[in-house]
Amino acid sequence: MWFQRRSHSVSSRVFIQGMMAGFGFARVFTGPIRAHYERAYKRVRRLARIVFLLDAALMIVVVCLALLIVSLVIRPVSAPDIDVQFDTPDIAAAAPTPVTIRLRSTSDDSHSFVRLRWRLPSGVQILDASAPFDAQGLISVGELPAHGERVIHAVIRAFHPEGSPLTFSFYVETSDRAWGTRIYGADAIRVVRGSAVTVDLPEGADVPCASREGAVLPLRIRNITAQMIPSVELRPLEASSSTLERIVLGNISPHETRFVFVPIVASADGLAHLDWELFATSRSLQTGSWSVQTVDWNEGDIESPLIAQPDVPAEVRVRHVAASSSLLAVLPSSDELFFAPILSSASSIELPSSGFASSTHQRWMTAIVSDRDGKMCLGPATFGVFRSVFPFRQRIQYTSESGDQIGAGPIPFVVGEETRMWVLWHIGPIDSALQSIHVSARLPNGVTATGNVMAPDGGSWKTADRIIEWNLPRMDTDAPEALFGFEIAVRPSEASSTMPLIGEAFVDGVDASTETMLRVRAPALGAEDIDK
Repeated sequence: MWFQRRSHSVSSRVFIQGMMAGFGFARVFTGPIRAHYERAYKRVRRLARIVFLLDAALMIVVVCLALLIVSLVIRPVSAPDIDVQFDTPDIAAAAPTPVTIRLRSTSDDSHSFVRLRWRLPSGVQILDASAPFDAQGLISVGELPAHGERVIHAVIRAFHPEGSPLTFSFYVETSDRAWGTRIYGADAIRVVRGSAVTVDLPEGADVPCASREGAVLPLRIRNITAQMIPSVELRPLEASSSTLERIVLGNISPHETRFVFVPIVASADGLAHLDWELFATSRSLQTGSWSVQTVDWNEGDIESPLIAQPDVPAEVRVRHVAASSSLLAVLPSSDELFFAPILSSASSIELPSSGFASSTHQRWMTAIVSDRDGKMCLGPATFGVFRSVFPFRQRIQYTSESGDQIGAGPIPFVVGEETRMWVLWHIGPIDSALQSIHVSARLPNGVTATGNVMAPDGGSWKTADRIIEWNLPRMDTDAPEALFGFEIAVRPSEASSTMPLIGEAFVDGVDASTETMLRVRAPALGAEDIDK
């Protein structure tokens, strides 16, 4: 059987010629590579083919990395089409400051999966925010429509001294189909102006002259905000010649004012220097300094001790004082100093009440301010304390607190029939030991004492002549209360629901720590006050 060779078509011949040309073109490039292989590998290396393949693979990786870097560098990046704006009023140190962050789209396309990362400066904290923040300061905004806007409100607090620049950095991350993930950055710089917690000398205390011995400088520390300022302390600077030591004030409540009393100590040149620095959360907020000329003092003095009840005006006596002088007082209930003119060399001056319902062991300060050669001079300080009066009450009981009857006779009273009941005196609890305690009360007409008494805390008593007295040598703070009771009898001659049964009771005691006499009164009681 004869086979006839079929001729190739025109297209087949063109394809074959093209393939041959391609192989020839490849041989142009593979020729140098083959020559390099023969010269550098085959003749000098064992396993030349394996080493050559490894080197070739490494070279390909290097070339790919280089191309990737070049593509990233020369890749065209679109102009940012999200505008970030940061608005805030003046920032005061440690003060709550509202801020507003606006994300505005300037593109005709919407942005998906928008996230805002807010990097706060150190020492700045977020008190409140309209959107939740994670630990890295990332806020998920969601979708930002074309030419749309998202607004985030927050309240921050910066613990930096006045004049400090603060840089707030913002990074906006978006995920778009066309461009993938993009990051836009923006910075905002603000300067701290003012402080929410301040240290200063009140008006009248910043005098050019002070006593060489005993003078005290009242530093005023104020929180002018509605937020608590945490971990406040006052530290001396090295240049200070005063005896100021580190004073830890702790947390200062909203709108609270405190006074710190710093003794004035003169240096060798006769000047007293005071340099301080105020901290909150261990960050410096304010520094200050003050200096004064010291002199010898012979302008009178203040009688001590000074003890006042919290809700009663205090009385201060001065001696040997020039009539042109004034009395300076620093009371813990006031933000300002109290000044009263001294009208004679021996005067008694009444200070306003502190306004506290109760307050114990709180210090207050007084000093004489005298005119010396046309300059106001601050005299030695005399400190006072507040002592809360101790609790005292009297009551009438016909039945005990457990409901048992301890009296006898009809209740309500019946004309001509005797009814007996008990009067109880309660003292305490107390926060300072009392001694020489004396309690007394008078029985009204028609009421007599039976002579029966109850004295679990001891002491001595007298129930004669319708005057009831009880004396207790001492009462310490570990005793919850001191109790004394006595029985009274009444036989009414006429019907009345308001018959008086016991008059006002007075208790006098001496504060053991200050030897000050204190007096407390309990009101009179009648038939309507009986605990039935």
